[in-house]
Amino acid sequence: MRPPPVAMALLLSALLLTGGPIAAAEREVSIDGGPGPLAGTLSMPDVAAPGPVPAVLFISGSGPTDRNGNGPSMRTDCLSQLAQSLALKGIATLRVDKRGVAASKGALAREQDLRLETYVQDAGQWLAFLRAQPGIGPIYVAGHSEGGLIGILLAEQVPMAGLILVAAPGRTFGDLLRQQLPRTDMPLDVQQAAFTAITRLERGQAVGEVPPPLMTLFRPSVQPYLISELTRDPAAELARTTLPVLVLQGTNDVQVDMSDAVRLTQARQGVRLVRLEGVNHVLKNAPLNDRAANLATYGDPGLAINPGITSAIVSFVHASDR
Repeated sequence: MRPPPVAMALLLSALLLTGGPIAAAEREVSIDGGPGPLAGTLSMPDVAAPGPVPAVLFISGSGPTDRNGNGPSMRTDCLSQLAQSLALKGIATLRVDKRGVAASKGALAREQDLRLETYVQDAGQWLAFLRAQPGIGPIYVAGHSEGGLIGILLAEQVPMAGLILVAAPGRTFGDLLRQQLPRTDMPLDVQQAAFTAITRLERGQAVGEVPPPLMTLFRPSVQPYLISELTRDPAAELARTTLPVLVLQGTNDVQVDMSDAVRLTQARQGVRLVRLEGVNHVLKNAPLNDRAANLATYGDPGLAINPGITSAIVSFVHASDR
């Protein structure tokens, strides 16, 4: 389930009314993941609050992505940066390694047993963990990329204060792959083999022979997961929810289009869209018409995320918390 290689530390200055800075207190946490523990980082604003603080549970994107937004072919630190910047604004966060990834690697015995619902259930367990922590008030879920679909499905099952969809597809992942593949440097015959594989998987049929260039995406052990995911429509699922929703979409995202964000926004009333000018899929400023320069930000953890992302989330949380 690793996409083609694509998809850095931000310290924002914030002052209390007294003039002192808010810092973040982080601690490593874990929950029972069956074969092994599921691991994450809980970040709490290091300041005496008059009451419980709002919190955000992060759900990372597709592939073997860890709690910080990093993977084998990318180092962005986009989620750790976002957690730090939200802590400076008085918002707690919980970011986690996906089952089978990084410190949660031991929680996945066999990749072929993984399903989309597995991630939804894991997110539900993390949500319950966060709810049980002292000093935590209303909880929001922020799903990045594929994590947006997981967040939507979770919102259909479990109460939460609000849902934040960051660079999240608004159409099925089968259709998204059909758009993304022609943008790669794969030969046309390999692309055609990929289109054939997608169609078979959408029908619930395994792909017997996978060309070597496509093994990362369609290896046999990941096909059951793809079958469980490719036909799920995020906009249709979002239409079944009633909670407040914020959609954040960068204008220079080469993986997910603004049309995806519009489709999510139009799924039902009560969904707010914030356009992030010049922002790409990993939440950083990047050129749109220079693909190489855009993708170079996926390997630059020193490049800060766009501050508009933090501002939009803080405004959404405060508005929903009234």
